[in-house]
Amino acid sequence: MNESESIIGQIVEGSVNNIVKFGAFIKLPNGEVGLVHISEISKDFVSNIEDHLSVNESVKVKVVSRNPQGKLELSIKQIESPASL
Repeated sequence: MNESESIIGQIVEGSVNNIVKFGAFIKLPNGEVGLVHISEISKDFVSNIEDHLSVNESVKVKVVSRNPQGKLELSIKQIESPASL
C-alpha cells in the first residue's frame, strides 16, 4: 500500500473547494481534492447542496475510496451516523 492509499478509511478535515450540481469538491490536508457526491452529504434528502455546505467551509469527511480514475470519493453522511442494515 502506498502513502496515498493509506488515507482510505480515515476521517479528515478539509475545506469546501467548489460546489457543483452533483456534489462538493473538498480539498484535503494532503493537497488532494476529493468529491462528496450529493447522496453522501447527509442522511436526509439533499436537493440544494448550498443549504448544507458553502465554499471555504471547513468540514470533516470520511475518505471512502479511490475510483478507477484515481479520484478520491468522500462522505459526510458516513460520519453522521453508522451505517445500518
